[in-house]
Amino acid sequence: MVKSIVSSIVALIIVVAGGVSENVYVNHCFSELTETFSLLNEKLDSGEDCSESVNSAKDKWFDCKRKLHAFIPHTEIKEVDLWVSECAYYVSVGDADEAKAKCAVILKLFEQIPKTFSLSLENVF
Repeated sequence: MVKSIVSSIVALIIVVAGGVSENVYVNHCFSELTETFSLLNEKLDSGEDCSESVNSAKDKWFDCKRKLHAFIPHTEIKEVDLWVSECAYYVSVGDADEAKAKCAVILKLFEQIPKTFSLSLENVF
C-alpha cells in the first residue's frame, strides 16, 4: 500500500516536472524566434536590404523546428513553415509590403502557439 502511494506521488512529480520543463522550453524557443523575426520586421519597415536577415531568420526557424517537433503538433509547424517560406520569397522578389504582412502573421503565430500549450485552466478543461 505504501509503495503504491509513493510510486503514484513520484509518477505525478515526474509528469508535472516534465510538463513544466516542456512549457519553459517551448516559451524560450518562441521568445528567441520572436526576437529574430521582430528584427526582420523592423528592417522591412525601414526599407533596408533584408535578404541576409530573412535567410538568418529562416535558418533559426528551421533549427528550432527540428526540436519543436517533439513538443508541438506538426500542423502548427507546417503552418509556420508556409508563412516563413512566403516571407522569404517576397523578400527575394523585392515585395517588402507582402513580406511585412507575412512577417506580421509569423509574429502573431509565435505569440499564439505557446499559449495553446501553456499550463492554464482553459487548456486543461
